[in-house]
Amino acid sequence: MRVGILGGAFDPIHLGHVAAARAALEGLELDEVLTLPAGDPPYKRCRAGREDRMRMVELACAGVEGLVPCDMEVARPGDTYTVDTLRALKARRPGDQWVYLLGADALDSLDK
Repeated sequence: MRVGILGGAFDPIHLGHVAAARAALEGLELDEVLTLPAGDPPYKRCRAGREDRMRMVELACAGVEGLVPCDMEVARPGDTYTVDTLRALKARRPGDQWVYLLGADALDSLDK
């Protein structure tokens, strides 16, 4: 499978996130987009808690074919780092082709 990964604080998730994921599904010919809210992002403070942000992601993905909520980071205690998530995903699904989707806001802090 060809799988997109859309991570972020999603505090809150909004129509722009959903539109970007849908555009990636179609434009990049992805089978699905995993939508991963960060657990405790080390470089950002979240107003909503982990569980609330996960629920918002579930609601935003409901009824949108190809958008799959993923609680991998929310379920992991402590700070969550993208590199750890990417390693875990690759280990769980080694046959998949991964496409990391990055928003313009995240590009500014990519060096961190």
